[in-house]
Amino acid sequence: MSTVFTHCSLFTGTSEKVVQDAWFAVDDDGKVAQTGTGQAPSATEMVDLGGQYVTP
Repeated sequence: MSTVFTHCSLFTGTSEKVVQDAWFAVDDDGKVAQTGTGQAPSATEMVDLGGQYVTP
């Protein structure tokens, strides 16, 4: 994984729920590789989204 985006409100589209204080990791091909809450994995680049909403 090259980039992890943290501290966002994540709407994945797989349910109607918005996940608060979420993170997601994007691989070198630009695809979302992982999502989660809590402690994010380490990565080459970390981006703090400051509570912004993220949708597909």
